[in-house]
Amino acid sequence: MKITFIPSTNLPRAAEFTFNNMRDYYAQFAPDWDAEKVLGVTAELINYDIQVDSETVGGDAPSIRR
Repeated sequence: MKITFIPSTNLPRAAEFTFNNMRDYYAQFAPDWDAEKVLGVTAELINYDIQVDSETVGGDAPSIRR
């Protein structure tokens, strides 16, 4: 199994991964948030796709601005 991190070229998909991973948090603390709102606040960050054997399985947007 090979795990790699590559810069994301599909920011809506990256936001969807983030929203789905954080769904329980958003439901409790920010119920008005959705994937589109996540995209709005992460679009200026460097987003990464997490790949396993060249298949994108997740994403990460550390707090690093472009």
